[in-house]
Amino acid sequence: MRKFLILGLLAVFPALAASGQGRPSAREEIGQDIRKAAGVFYLYDFSRDATIKSPRGYKPFYVSHYGRHGARRHSTEADLVAVDSVFEQAHLAGNLTEKGERFRAAFKELYAQSRYHAGDLTEKGREQHKEIARRMFHNFPQVFKGRPVVDARATLSTRCIISMASFCNELIALNPSVRVHEESSYSDMGRLSVFHPMQPQFLDFDDGLSKKGPWYKDYSKFFNSLDHKSFLKKYFKDVSGISREANLTRQMYYMFCSGPCLDSPVYFWDVIDQDDAFNYWEAFNFRFYSAMASWPANKGRKPALAWILLDDIVSRADEDIATGGTQARLRFGHDIVLMSFMDLMGAEGWDRVVTDPHKAKEVFRTYDVPMASNIQFAFYRGRKGDVIVRVLYNGNDLPLPVEKADVSGGKALGLFYEWPVLRAYFIDRIASAKALLASTGSR
Repeated sequence: MRKFLILGLLAVFPALAASGQGRPSAREEIGQDIRKAAGVFYLYDFSRDATIKSPRGYKPFYVSHYGRHGARRHSTEADLVAVDSVFEQAHLAGNLTEKGERFRAAFKELYAQSRYHAGDLTEKGREQHKEIARRMFHNFPQVFKGRPVVDARATLSTRCIISMASFCNELIALNPSVRVHEESSYSDMGRLSVFHPMQPQFLDFDDGLSKKGPWYKDYSKFFNSLDHKSFLKKYFKDVSGISREANLTRQMYYMFCSGPCLDSPVYFWDVIDQDDAFNYWEAFNFRFYSAMASWPANKGRKPALAWILLDDIVSRADEDIATGGTQARLRFGHDIVLMSFMDLMGAEGWDRVVTDPHKAKEVFRTYDVPMASNIQFAFYRGRKGDVIVRVLYNGNDLPLPVEKADVSGGKALGLFYEWPVLRAYFIDRIASAKALLASTGSR
């Protein structure tokens, strides 16, 4: 299942074309916008969304979606407490450098907004999903006219549930006749959070970012190779009393990243050197690539586990096209699911394999999966009853290695796929994924 021919559609969505052709290096991109060093904390850039128009003779009638929760606070309370304790003690002892005092001042603002709210969605996260709902509503107006039925599901995570509620409430505000069913159930966890015991081929070491995974020792070696002591010396006059240097730098990096997600944003980027920002981003970028994508140690299991989500999208579409009973399927989950899902689909730039940790940034960049990132499958019906699909990732066409439907009439309307062709491709990917999982382990 690993490799398919990528058709010549380079740079239709440059944020996904991780091959290097037509795209600056990660160092250049972060140099141009240091906020991207936040990785998975980077905020969705709505200014890049494409203009959505229907091909002549086609109308949208159905949308299937998977979206990451919106902007959130840092998820680990213990990290917040630890950073506060270390910097307060150093401040009282006069052990902070000028840069250390600036970090402490910014952190105090972050701490006030994050204490006892670890991992919680911010108002900014709610607004992100409201905006995505508005854009979906206006991009596919025929889907949401009259009294459409919308089925919305979320993982058990509170930030996902509130993201779902924000999205659905906005749809209702735009059309009070929309009939929405919202649900968050353990029974859906296998499909929505695919690294979960409810996934029928899940093994203990498949658990998301768990240290049990075979990838972890490679990531740990990479992260521990960074010069943590030199980094800390920029913030502390004397680092001899810091016993777990690598852990503290990890915690500090998360503070740098999560600050802009807050409702009153806290920006640390002026108190970290450009090279440090890039080096720590690169290490955490490799963490996600090695854990969730095509890093060889995982034997392809992480992308393969996402077959259950792809199967849900295909089977629900079959049912809904046949019955007309549901006009939109919305799913709310997590970044790590999207990472593996994109790899499984063979989306351009997402399923490339490297064996050198330093080359991961050439094929995978965490800021391509920002807060509120989402994929939408928009179905259009033609006058003759044929069905085509446009696949959008973060508001832009997602190139897939499938023959394109020629429906543009010579106009630049985007990428469309005939549903029977795309469906057959997905069914093949699902079968290959299940076979890979069966060959690499069982319960």
